[in-house]
Formats: sequence, C-alpha cells, structure tokens
Amino acid sequence: MARTFPGLEHPEGSGNKQLMGVFNIKADPKTTFTEIFSDDELSVLKVIDTESAAYFANDFDTLAAQWLQTEQAMRIFAGPKVGVRKHQGWSQIGEGFRNSMHWAPQNYDAGEYLVRENTQILISGDIAWVYYDQVLAKNDPDFITEPLHHETKILHRIEGQWRIVSMIIVVPESRYGKTPEIRLDELGCVVAQNDEAKVRLEQFPGLKIVGDRLHARNRDLDAGFQAEIENRVAFLKTMFAPGLVNRSAQPIQLGEDDYSRPLYCWIRVVQSEISVTFDDASALEDWIANASQLFALSPSQERLVSLLLSGLDLRGIAEKMGVQLSTVRTQLRRIFEKTGTNSQTALATCLLSVRKPG
Repeated sequence: MARTFPGLEHPEGSGNKQLMGVFNIKADPKTTFTEIFSDDELSVLKVIDTESAAYFANDFDTLAAQWLQTEQAMRIFAGPKVGVRKHQGWSQIGEGFRNSMHWAPQNYDAGEYLVRENTQILISGDIAWVYYDQVLAKNDPDFITEPLHHETKILHRIEGQWRIVSMIIVVPESRYGKTPEIRLDELGCVVAQNDEAKVRLEQFPGLKIVGDRLHARNRDLDAGFQAEIENRVAFLKTMFAPGLVNRSAQPIQLGEDDYSRPLYCWIRVVQSEISVTFDDASALEDWIANASQLFALSPSQERLVSLLLSGLDLRGIAEKMGVQLSTVRTQLRRIFEKTGTNSQTALATCLLSVRKPG
C-alpha cells in the first residue's frame, strides 16, 4: 500500500515525531507517527534512519549492516555541483563511504539536523520503495550536507530483515541566495519568498504581490508578465529538464523607475517551482557578457553597461571606474553606435532583448 503526505511542515514544538526529525500533517495535527504507518513500513523507515544516522556519526559498521552487500547494490548521486556519480556494487559503495568518513569525519545526531517531508512508501512482497525530501533543519557550518535532498531508496527483505539495495539522491539547485527571490507553484501562485524579497519588494517599483499572485506594477506590462508566468506553468507540465530551455532565464522588462532606470526580473524553472528574481547581479552579468560578445563591446564598455543597468548614473559610473565623466560619455556614445541605439533606455531594451545562442 502506498502512503503519500504532500505539503508536510515541521513547525517548532510539533508533537508529531518521525524516526528522524519532526513533522506535522496539516489535515490532522493530532495524528501520531505510529498511527500513520504500519509495522512493516515502520521497520523499513527504521533501516533508512539507522543508515542515515550512522553516516553522520561516522559509524561505518552500522551503516554497512543496513545495506545488501552484493554486486547488485547501487548508489546514484546527482547534483548541480558534481553532476551524476554512480557506484555499482557494495565493494565500490562501501569504499566510497569509508573515503567520505575519512575525508570529512563527523559525529552528529542526524535527528537534530534532518527532517523528512513528503514521505511515500510502497511495499510489495519483499521489495519496498521509499521516497522523501530530506531537509536540513538546523544550520551548522561543520555539518556537511546540502539543505535539500530528494531521496529514493529501494529495499529488499532477506530472511525477515530489510536491507537497502538501491539509493538515488538528487540535490536540486540551491533554493535561495542573497538575491531577492519569489517562488511560485505549478499553478502560478506565490508560495514562498526569501528575506531579501520581503524587504526589497516594498520599495521595488517593478513587482507587487496581490493575494497569492505576482504582478508587474506597470499595468501596461502586466499582461506580458502574466504570459511569461503562464509559459513557465505550461513548461512545468512537460518532462523536460529546466536547464534545457534557455528562455527560462530570459530577463523580463518591467518598465522604468522614477529616474528612468530600466527595471527587469528573471523567471526560471527550478525543480517543480517557478523562481522569480530581481536585483539579480549574477544573472545580469551573465546576460551582459552574452550581449557584449554579440555587439563586440570591449571589456571597459561591458563594465560600463553592467554598471549602467545596475542602476548607477553616469557620474556614479565614472567614480566606480576611476575615469573622467567625459570618458564615460564618450564610451557610451560608442556603445550606442555599436548597438544601433541612441538612449540609455533603448540600449537597455536592446541588450536585454538579446537571446542566448541555442
């Protein structure tokens, strides 16, 4: 029988304990963990918890005892930093675990740091399939793990004992950085925003949240903005990987501020959500580098454009670059000539309209 619990939360003080971490079921907060899962399912989860706890406690023997130590065992790890790594057979898997524990010895109680969400279990005969999201609930610079893992484990029951035979770990792109970011779900509704977005959005003249929807403040541009959101919503219904579609990182223009400086945001598909960022310096630099190559801008001209689109006026750009104001104006005229524009607004529109190759 399959058990699925979407939308799990882990509020502080919840009385519902998983074998690892804390969880809360919105529909019935009084439900206890043992009332949700059968004894068979609990025995499967205990193996998973024991293996995870042993890994973070540098207890190789206990970890190894949870695995089916045959050549059919498999461990696959995939993430943006390391690509895809596959270990086949217990000899290779065990060696990898030993090397990890030697390279970065840890001795932590995983129950204090990790929370399982969205747990799903399916048992058929002597085979068990388990999926869950593993979330880092407590920050510690010495505790080595990513803030979110999507984990799938397959277990085989041998002589009445469950053992892990396959482990697949997927680490998504980092959820939040210092750039203001707003997350939308597969329906286009706002579901989260980081602290930078909460503070900046009050003064940012390009975007606003009304109810559970994100809008462009400029009414004339909002229809186009909503169309971009709907485009990403449609994309989430496909089976394509987000990185395959370059337009998912296309800058979206939001008009100008009171000082005629261009406003824009970036809309990406990240895992199962839509990410909207603004004041995104790294994305802007990446886009300008692409446009600069297309228009054959020199390094100094590329930097001038970057500072201009980041919101500085010409005097501020001159101070930042350590040159005379007249030099900046001369460089800007040459940039106008190369791009076929005649104003800062037109230049911004031109550069942000460039599409990446492919």
